[in-house]
Amino acid sequence: MKGFGRSTGYEASIRAVVDKVRDEFDLSDSIENRASNPFGD
Repeated sequence: MKGFGRSTGYEASIRAVVDKVRDEFDLSDSIENRASNPFGD
């Protein structure tokens, strides 16, 4: 985590939070799993 200098030692905790947020808001990096754009762009 080079971009977050003061987070050294907290990587596992940060990863757990990011995973929970992705699950809660159904965020995905893969295109096929993304929800369609509600604005039709």
